[in-house]
Amino acid sequence: PGSSLCSSSSCRSTASLPHRPARRLLSPYPPPDPRGDKMHPGAHAVHRGCRCSKECFYIVFEDEIHRTIVDNNLFKVGERVAIGASGGKDSTVLAYVLSRLNKRHNYGLDLFLLSIDEGITGYKDDSLETVKRNEIQYGLPLKIVSYKELYDWTMDDIVKAIGLKTIVLSVVFFDVR
Repeated sequence: PGSSLCSSSSCRSTASLPHRPARRLLSPYPPPDPRGDKMHPGAHAVHRGCRCSKECFYIVFEDEIHRTIVDNNLFKVGERVAIGASGGKDSTVLAYVLSRLNKRHNYGLDLFLLSIDEGITGYKDDSLETVKRNEIQYGLPLKIVSYKELYDWTMDDIVKAIGLKTIVLSVVFFDVR
């Protein structure tokens, strides 16, 4: 039977999940509602103009990512895949979704989190703590590589040696060119 993507009785989505779902347009913004009805709280999935609940959005979101991985043969079984982990929202969601899909669909990937510590006092401290929590939450090993390990200096060391104005100007110069 054609079931709704969302099990919520308040969800207006009539989309079903056949073996291969139709392409969906994901949007963080709800479409305009000509009837003036109130929207569900939380995120919305847009499927041919239909809106659905937060739970429905997650299903559609994860399915889109899975389809992209499968359709484009992005990975091979047994590959070791580093997930760049900054501690921000984007990398946290990526780690969560890839870990979840790897388990659900048996991709056979050896996933791990990879974070770079540039050595800027006070800049990365909170972010690295978030990455360490992600390691525990998602059960993914974490490798933190520091500039100090790689180059025997940190960004703080560079600022002390050549000054902040020089670094800022050189970054702006190269970005503009």
